[in-house]
Amino acid sequence: MLQAAELAVHQCRRSPNTSYTIFNHEFKAYASRQLELDNQMRRDFNDRKFQLYYQPIFGAETLKIVGFESLIRWYNNTQLISNFEFIPLAEETGFIIPLGTWGFGQACWQFQQWRSQFPQVASMFININVSVIQLMQPNLLSQIDHILKVTEIPPQQIQLEITETALMNNAEDITDILKQIKSRKINLCIDDFGTGYSSLSYLHNFPFDTIKVDKSFISGMERDQKSVEIVRTIALMANCLDINLVAEGVETQGQLRQLQNLKYQTIQGYLLAQPMSVAALEDYLQRQHHNCCPEAG
Repeated sequence: MLQAAELAVHQCRRSPNTSYTIFNHEFKAYASRQLELDNQMRRDFNDRKFQLYYQPIFGAETLKIVGFESLIRWYNNTQLISNFEFIPLAEETGFIIPLGTWGFGQACWQFQQWRSQFPQVASMFININVSVIQLMQPNLLSQIDHILKVTEIPPQQIQLEITETALMNNAEDITDILKQIKSRKINLCIDDFGTGYSSLSYLHNFPFDTIKVDKSFISGMERDQKSVEIVRTIALMANCLDINLVAEGVETQGQLRQLQNLKYQTIQGYLLAQPMSVAALEDYLQRQHHNCCPEAG
């Protein structure tokens, strides 16, 4: 009985718009798993079992690295916990605030290290995912200002990614904060573009610099003409609005060729590089530098 009450209370806390929860055995297993995951997530964060991986972003024509996206990874006893499982939970419980704050600071610090260590990184950019819950925190701007001051990263080399679905659900709440972030010369990117219902209105109402086209459209290009036309239309629209384009989830040479023909500027996906640990990416950058400048070795 006490366990059932605890699970129901936990479910209420995860759903702030609901004042009560009726316990039944149908969601007992699910609720127990979420409660266990939440507790483990907090313990492992304190034990520093979270880390950042970085996936390179490439110029579509040159196929050279132009930037990186930082991605939070959680390994629990060597087992990778899916982002699709723990990120929504962290957002529902509010734990995304300390987790996201750590992720933002760590990504900026690491990027600055690479800017000093690898000459080719000095002109690149770093993409960092932010949750709408983070954007609504009153001390967010002071945190950003502090990190920019400490790391001395040019703000225009930082780009914050916000999913289109998050925008769709919280547009009125974050309009002002996005404008204040943009006033600091930090770039803004709509992630998973095309998955919402009001994509065009976001481009009109928000100061976005980049569109990242959802991988569902990219993966369908070789088998579905409708996907090709959607990707083409987004490219034409972005070009007219002077907005940068990123195609994510590029996995085949055929997709790459089509995106090059459509004049996409940048691409991201397993065809060219998967997310890497810090050590793996440093090896990758070192090899790239030696290939470009053999005399440096």
